[in-house]
Amino acid sequence: MRAIYKVIFITFMFSTTLIAETTAFKVGYSPIKPFIFEDNNTLQGFDYDMWQFIANKINVETEFVAYNNLEELFNAIENNEVDAGISALSITSDREDRFNFSYSYFDAGLQVMTNYDSPNEEHSLNYFLYILFTKNIFFIIGGFILILLVVSHIIWIMQYYQKDSEFPKEYYKGIKEVFWWTASTAATVGYGSKVPKGFLSRVIGFIWLFAGAVIFAYLIAHMTSNITIQNLDTNIKGLPDLYYKKVGVEKDSSADFYLDPYQVEEVKFNSINDALQALHNNDVDGIVSDKPILLYYIHVHKGTPLRLVGPILKPEKYAIAIPHDSIYREKINKYLLKFRESPKYAETYDKWFDLD
Repeated sequence: MRAIYKVIFITFMFSTTLIAETTAFKVGYSPIKPFIFEDNNTLQGFDYDMWQFIANKINVETEFVAYNNLEELFNAIENNEVDAGISALSITSDREDRFNFSYSYFDAGLQVMTNYDSPNEEHSLNYFLYILFTKNIFFIIGGFILILLVVSHIIWIMQYYQKDSEFPKEYYKGIKEVFWWTASTAATVGYGSKVPKGFLSRVIGFIWLFAGAVIFAYLIAHMTSNITIQNLDTNIKGLPDLYYKKVGVEKDSSADFYLDPYQVEEVKFNSINDALQALHNNDVDGIVSDKPILLYYIHVHKGTPLRLVGPILKPEKYAIAIPHDSIYREKINKYLLKFRESPKYAETYDKWFDLD
């Protein structure tokens, strides 16, 4: 009798284990072509095919859960609402704090895309004013005016006690005329009809003649440099040509964080598809995203005016996101390596990226 109970118990445990192994495995994703997206109510893409290979090996039935954007997907992974996340996810240290990553399965990188049909001429005046009067320019102009005021007060005070001074001794009138002399001297356009009298005033005026010219030249050079860098046209060859321009990125993507230190006006979109549409509509001057995603878009949309420009900005590696302490991490890594080593990887790559 005990033997019968033992057999029943073992059978029950084996069945329970089998059921557990085949319980729906939730995989979260945020649609992104060509890695995972829906077409005719059917999921497909590089990441989708890769996961199907892994799921068959670890014996799980997959339930795919779609999210509107990456941040929603990241929250789901972090809160153990899904068992894994795929969507061409780049490995970063910030993301590693929130969840684990598998071994990498794809080498990629960020690149700039622009629209060669962008009619910038329509907005040339507005854009000229925009790049001319940046925050840095305002700081430089403000500092220059402050120096003018300080020098003007020093000279006016000296002229106040100078008997043969040509400047009014009344403060407002005197400062106004001395300020004009100081500014015109710095701009090297002439000294006006009045000049400072007295030896010390002339020494200070002589020093200001050179110092003011240097400061004024620096201001002009900085403003000219701003205009030259931007070119006021569509000749964008890389990220430096997008300084002070509108650059589209997918919100919370690696491109979003990468652009933080640069002097560009970030426009954040919920998806890369929204960013691409904005570039088509000339709502942004360029976008920064993962090269394979942008390259796939160009190949699929024959004749598009959108082009990749410049070098890879930041090499990246894609991986599967897994919640901390997941019991599946080792299995996923094992069969992910097998996928990369098998002919299936090359077949999958050619299927989605060898589009010629």
